[in-house]
Amino acid sequence: NKTVTVSGVSLSGSDAGNYTLTSTGGTTTATIDPRALTVSYTGVNKTYDGSVTATVSSTDNRVQGDSLSITRSAVFVDKSADTGKTVTVSGASLTGDDAGNYTLASTGGTTTATIDPRALTVSYTGVNKTYDGSVTATVSSTDNRVQGDSLSITRSAVFVDKNAGTGKTVTVSGAILTGDDAGNYTLTATGGTTTATIEVRPQSVFRGIAGGAWSNPANWDVMPEGANVASVLIPSTSGVPVVFDGEALAVRLQSLTNAGDLVLAARGLEAARISNEGRLTVGAGVSLDLSGRTVSGSGTLNNLGALQLAGSTLEGQLVNAGTVALSGINRVGSVTNSGRVTLADGITTLAGRYAQTAGATRLGADGVTPATPPTLAAEAVVIDGGSLQGTGRITGSVSVNGGMLAPGNSPGAIGIGGDLTLGSGANVALELGGTRAGSYDSLAVEGAARLGGTLSMSSVDGFIPAASDSFTVLSSGSLSGTFAGMTTSGTALAGFLTTQLKADVGGVLQSLPFPTMAPDPSAASAIQTALLTTQAGTQTSSASSTSGLSGSGAVSGGGSSAGSSGSGTGSTSGSSSTGNGTSNGSAAGSSSSSSSGSSSSGSSSNAGSTGSGTASTGATDLPVVRRSTVRSLELPDAPADKSSSREVRHVKEDKKDKTDQKEPAC
Repeated sequence: NKTVTVSGVSLSGSDAGNYTLTSTGGTTTATIDPRALTVSYTGVNKTYDGSVTATVSSTDNRVQGDSLSITRSAVFVDKSADTGKTVTVSGASLTGDDAGNYTLASTGGTTTATIDPRALTVSYTGVNKTYDGSVTATVSSTDNRVQGDSLSITRSAVFVDKNAGTGKTVTVSGAILTGDDAGNYTLTATGGTTTATIEVRPQSVFRGIAGGAWSNPANWDVMPEGANVASVLIPSTSGVPVVFDGEALAVRLQSLTNAGDLVLAARGLEAARISNEGRLTVGAGVSLDLSGRTVSGSGTLNNLGALQLAGSTLEGQLVNAGTVALSGINRVGSVTNSGRVTLADGITTLAGRYAQTAGATRLGADGVTPATPPTLAAEAVVIDGGSLQGTGRITGSVSVNGGMLAPGNSPGAIGIGGDLTLGSGANVALELGGTRAGSYDSLAVEGAARLGGTLSMSSVDGFIPAASDSFTVLSSGSLSGTFAGMTTSGTALAGFLTTQLKADVGGVLQSLPFPTMAPDPSAASAIQTALLTTQAGTQTSSASSTSGLSGSGAVSGGGSSAGSSGSGTGSTSGSSSTGNGTSNGSAAGSSSSSSSGSSSSGSSSNAGSTGSGTASTGATDLPVVRRSTVRSLELPDAPADKSSSREVRHVKEDKKDKTDQKEPAC
């Protein structure tokens, strides 16, 4: 009970005057009951946080100004984001200075509120990949999801292009949420960007599923393109020729391994290193520059186009039907040529032999003489057709069975470190541009020279050799065989003699050997008749080359010798030794006329010639007697079984009056 104090009591009313208070105050007791506090709750909306925890606000009937707080708990019916969700309030209690003056009408209640979806912020990180020919990308992500929630983000990602590279832009798009808790979130963005690397693919393998086209992606595990693949393997099991044609995209490889059959039918395939254990063909019209590169392996490089080697190594066989240009230091396994091979400069070393069936092999570039002529270092060079020409050196032996051997660069020389063998089908072509060594073509053979075939002579730069000029066109350690004959071209060599061509054999100078020819007697007789008509009673001389000049008598000879006599009553016999053998020439004139004169000898001819008469005189190594008239005579063609060359005989004009001519006595 609470004490109640009364004071200041007074009376009022119509009868108040009839009374007097004994006391104006007093005390008593009474009770103050607590106020029943009625509370109303309102739910507070929240963003999804993965819990059911709720917040509510409240209003009540408290006395204004009282210090009063209501403690309670509130929960949503579940954690999921939604609107108008039931919120249950429980465990309400009062606190504060005036809490004792109230009693709660209820310790709980219900209300509603909304759980809003959580804004999901996603960050993407690109995942590196190996080149696969596509722009497809993979990304990983991080976000602000509630831990433990079941949530997945589906999206697509692509690189800016398909090519290998670092720090390449990756674009993410079309992101959506899936999973049990997907409805509790909203994406702040459905895409984004990041970066990643497309690494160069180590190797692509040709499978040949759809034929042999390089350009068909179905033939590859991953089709190479650009610099996106480091190496390509063409296996021996591909089964069909693999054709790189104009439909194929350009490829830059670090290495190419071919164990099958690869055809380069178009430009665009580059490889720093090539391993060829199969067959690699460079197609017609295609150029392949292997400068500074190595082609390893024992396979065949078949060139139908244009191949350039400069400081290159080609371990296998080179089969050329196109053009090959070599410069610098090169190493090649072996060469079979039917096209054109040019060694511009440097040294090209072969592990095997060099064989040619057609086409041309040129030492030195056309029209250019390098300061250091090129060298072909091969144990054996075999020419069965085409030509071997230019200025340079071959370290091994050379066999020319057919085709042309043409030293010089108008003019020049070919040096041969081994032997030189000229077969019956060979033709040696030499140019004369002067009498000084180096102004005419020549061959320098360190080993044995075995002659055969024919010799073709021509003049350059307007040079006209004199009959007294000689040219050492061959040097060798030893010499055997003979040329079947000599041909000349142009009027500059109209009077050129085989005896003007010399060979230095082991330091000994001698004439190039040619076979002895049996002349046509009727033609020779006609020529002699013309001479006698012009110069009756004068001395005659001979300076013949392959064929001898004779009267109507018989001529025989097996080497290089000459014999001649004056006209009148005598006959002569002469013998001399030149070149590779000796021969005797004898003839008996048939004329019965007599005239005075002395006999004379020819120089280095193959047959003797006589005037008329019956007396005999011996002569050995007789001096040349020049005619006193200008006469350039060409003998008819020699018999086919002896030589295809034509003998040219030239008689120089004596500038003195023939009446003052003094001919030496025999």
